[in-house]
Amino acid sequence: MNQKTIQKAFRILASLGVLFLALGVTGLHAQNFTLKGTVTAPDGEPLLGATIYVDGAASQGTVTDFEGAYSLNIPAGDNPVTIVYSYVGYGGARRQVTPTAGGTETIDVVLQEDYVGLEQVIVTGASTATTKKRLGNAISTLDARDITNSGATSLDQALSGKITGALVNQNSGNPAGGISVTLRGYSTVLGNSNPLYIIDGVIIDNSSNELIDLGGYTQNRLVDLNPNDIERVEVIKGAAAAAVYGSRASNGVVQIFTKKGAQGKPRISFSTSFNINQLRKEIEENMEPFAFEEPANANNDNLVPTTRYKMQDYIFDTGIGTDNTISMSGGSENTKYYASGSAFYNQGIIKNSDFGRYSARLNIDQILSSWASVSVGLNYIHNNSNEIPNGGIAEVYGALTGFNFNNNNFNPEPDADGNYLSPAGFVANPLEVIETFKFGQQTRRFIGNTQLRLSPFKGFDIEYILGFDTYTQEANGFIPVGANGTPLGWARTAIGNSQLVNNDLNLRYSIDINDKLESQSWLGFTVQHDEFSTIAITANRLSPVVQSTNAGTVTGRGDSKSERNIQGAFFQQTFGLSGKLYLTGAIRLDQASP
Repeated sequence: MNQKTIQKAFRILASLGVLFLALGVTGLHAQNFTLKGTVTAPDGEPLLGATIYVDGAASQGTVTDFEGAYSLNIPAGDNPVTIVYSYVGYGGARRQVTPTAGGTETIDVVLQEDYVGLEQVIVTGASTATTKKRLGNAISTLDARDITNSGATSLDQALSGKITGALVNQNSGNPAGGISVTLRGYSTVLGNSNPLYIIDGVIIDNSSNELIDLGGYTQNRLVDLNPNDIERVEVIKGAAAAAVYGSRASNGVVQIFTKKGAQGKPRISFSTSFNINQLRKEIEENMEPFAFEEPANANNDNLVPTTRYKMQDYIFDTGIGTDNTISMSGGSENTKYYASGSAFYNQGIIKNSDFGRYSARLNIDQILSSWASVSVGLNYIHNNSNEIPNGGIAEVYGALTGFNFNNNNFNPEPDADGNYLSPAGFVANPLEVIETFKFGQQTRRFIGNTQLRLSPFKGFDIEYILGFDTYTQEANGFIPVGANGTPLGWARTAIGNSQLVNNDLNLRYSIDINDKLESQSWLGFTVQHDEFSTIAITANRLSPVVQSTNAGTVTGRGDSKSERNIQGAFFQQTFGLSGKLYLTGAIRLDQASP
């Protein structure tokens, strides 16, 4: 997938967004039936974002606004239709109405808290709404309040302690360090434990690319997402995930749903937070004012006076962070929008390490007719980080985690000429690494999606999803001239480009065969293309005043590229008996080519 193709896709999606904002749909609305009312909790609290839709017609739906109010237009007809009400963490409700032409009816619904959650409406990998009891697989849900109250700065941190059976490990102490999430253990078909991540029906890249060897310090691409834009997260750990997405989902699926607009006047929200990052616990250091005269000679136990330094005071610091998000949402009966912008900055507990993220999001939902609707989502992210190397590069191997804090009888600070003492041989001085070595990354990322939903007749839904995820990741490393072990200096620049394009077509048919037996059939097709390329250059013999490879002698060049195409299809059939017993079977076929 070349750059021109990606740019063309950007222009198409941006044009669609502008079109849907300006689009007004006329014609059949005069024959519609209007249903309105409120959805509240038992204590009377309005439920923002509750879902209301016509059973069997996914495109005929809406959500409640900040007051819990809703308004839903339904095509007129002589037969009664069933309206489904749902909200995360609450039991569902169903009401019947007869949509007379030009008529209006008000229905206020109180949803009861659902502790078991079997009636909770979730979205399977087929992007199709169903209930937990119908799915019959392990489903965990995290809503916006859980994410906000956790104080997490990224989605993967928010999952920690919230999802049953999820193991979340932080791989480094860097502010932009990678976090690994394991849902179904470490023995998998793909040889790794990472789940598949999907945003608004679109698969996204969650690679941890180490463009410059920092000794295992990699960035996890989930750090690009703004948690304040997330409405809810659904984690599927059972067979439903693998049935729909194949072996890619054998480790489970994390589905992310971003916030949408609601009918009503524009509403502006602003949130800000401030955090302080500190070392949780210091290790004890040897501060005795004596040292062995010959540490390597076991027969010499003579002690000599020495000066010791508390190394942790030189390495660690108190970091501060701030997270600011402003959003605007609203819309009319047919057009709803959500827009946000955010600025996030966080300092690490190691001096001179930090991470900044700036993002903007736009979501538009447009009803085209009584049986058709479309959604567009656009998300741009720019982030940058300053990181501390800790290995991989021979000159700094073990400079921090491998450093013996009891070997603290040397002054870590530079002398009058700016030179740092080495703790042993050619081992780098930790303070020298922190103060003079420069390692950083910046990423520019764009995620977009377009979804078209059709309900040509009762019980039958068609959904097409086009999505893409592309980013450029640039990493730079610099070691100054005269550093311990690297007297000629060292510099490296590496650039990685990732492009991922998804095409998904899902068909669903639901029917009540009789009063007790119901049937739901899903048929889905997917075509995906992804590629990743890198280019890097390394140099030494640097200029004392320039921190780039252009100012030195090139010692190495390299590039790589990988591509993959995936085509797949699945069929899933569910039969339900009396709303209590459900039998589900699925089959999936995949083909992958380089």
